[in-house]
Amino acid sequence: MACRLFSNVLDFFYLPIKYFFCKFSDPRILDKWVVSLKNIAHASDFSKTKNRIIVVPHCVRALDCPASSTILGIQCRDCGKCIVSQLKQDAKKYGYDLYITTGSSAITNILKNKPADGMLGIACDYEINKGMCALNGKKL
Repeated sequence: MACRLFSNVLDFFYLPIKYFFCKFSDPRILDKWVVSLKNIAHASDFSKTKNRIIVVPHCVRALDCPASSTILGIQCRDCGKCIVSQLKQDAKKYGYDLYITTGSSAITNILKNKPADGMLGIACDYEINKGMCALNGKKL
């Protein structure tokens, strides 16, 4: 409960604080802080999850990636041209399903088709923060 309250407070004040960071500092610092604080706040809840997925952005793929796109994201062919093949192996080893997304709408489709109670997202801090805001308060 405290975790949700903390996340809601961070989300509520995010834009006014970001304004000041844009004026007087680097806004990427704010995103890094917010993501770190939310990760700390959600760590206990995440540790209790059993059915987890990993979501990575399509930008981690090789430029000449032969994978095709579906409603559930990019379908890796394990060609070995990028790190995604290794990520898939590691995800499977630890009991995660791996999804390569082209945007936030893909995450919605994934969660409709593959219910999960925990999600590990890999992306830049800005995108992770956007995703955390979008999923705040929702049951995965």
